[in-house]
Amino acid sequence: MNILRYTLVHMIRSKKNTLISLLVYLVIFVLLMSFQQMMFSRQDTLQRMLDTLQVQGVVSHPRGEKPDDLNMPEKSYQAFLPDGQYAPYLSEVRLRSAQSFTLDDINGSLVAITDENADYITRYHPIEYTDCIENVWMSEECVCVLTMDLMSKTHTDEHGNTWIDINGMFESNESGPEAFNASSGTWTSAALGIKTAVPLSLRIIGTVTGEKTIFCPFRYLQTVKAENSNMVLRANALSFIVRDNDQLPLLRDMLSESFIAVDHVNTSASQTYAVLLQDAQFLQLTNEANRSLQMMLFLRPILYLAAMGAGIMLVMMQMRSRKKELASIRSMGASAFHAALCCLLEYLLICLPVNLAACLIVSSALSIFGLYIGIAFMLGAAISILVFAHTPLARQIRELEE
Repeated sequence: MNILRYTLVHMIRSKKNTLISLLVYLVIFVLLMSFQQMMFSRQDTLQRMLDTLQVQGVVSHPRGEKPDDLNMPEKSYQAFLPDGQYAPYLSEVRLRSAQSFTLDDINGSLVAITDENADYITRYHPIEYTDCIENVWMSEECVCVLTMDLMSKTHTDEHGNTWIDINGMFESNESGPEAFNASSGTWTSAALGIKTAVPLSLRIIGTVTGEKTIFCPFRYLQTVKAENSNMVLRANALSFIVRDNDQLPLLRDMLSESFIAVDHVNTSASQTYAVLLQDAQFLQLTNEANRSLQMMLFLRPILYLAAMGAGIMLVMMQMRSRKKELASIRSMGASAFHAALCCLLEYLLICLPVNLAACLIVSSALSIFGLYIGIAFMLGAAISILVFAHTPLARQIRELEE
């Protein structure tokens, strides 16, 4: 208690030195905290960019050609749909299956999609919905969006719903006579060109720009396929968006088990399909974020050393003017420990308000960094104080006489 009272009295009497010490520590503290805040801000910006960046994947042929003409079988595309092995890692799946239909004397296109962005028409031309169904393109509803030129072929039921009845033309899996293909050296079934007609009745929920085209949910056609054993449903285009970029390496490993990376050179790739992950920008940002983090971790000890050095220099400069005071305290019977403790307590009372204010103003991570700056500064001050305080009393008196 006597030490604290003496320290407070000395700080009040030496207002100039106390104010100088406070200002010096405040300047050092603000400079180091500003530099660290700049590093934190850069790291946070890079991390936000990584979190908001959408990484898209596209399924294509082995050399990256014709991503809109895949002719993918069910066993290949089913893993991307809900309940598939890739579904937990994907936020959007843009699958398109282009078929044909007949209606009286009209031959048109029946396009099954899982997302509006899966087809060029629905992506770049707004759909005018007459009925809103949540997540309609991933549903099993027997609904459709069609082009205006087909509206004359529709009919309305007693509930006011507008319907269109068509015959969907799908590839058939019926066995047929085999023929030898001389160019490939393989036997192929003649059934590859056989089509099977499936009656479809679709409720109209909107219109879109185009000609002789009907869009329906892909999963609806899957339910139709389940009731027609000879119907084959293939996907012509498939792309997706990764849900969590942090899980991109895991997804890449999973995809590599069934697909290959796009090979622009090897023209004899044996696999049927490849996946192109458009993650170049993501990898670039990841590398930049890692470099920024490594730089921040490298500079942090240097900043602590700078704070310690500042504490050493400040105390050394001020302790020279206090040699007489320390010698007087020692000559009156105070130990070197008590003299050092008085000086340490003084600098602690100077640093403490600054650190407490920083804890209230800045973020938790930055306030912890500020606490370490204060500890480093006090450590430097303690080194200088202990050096002066443990100087033999006879030597201190002799230096004063000189």
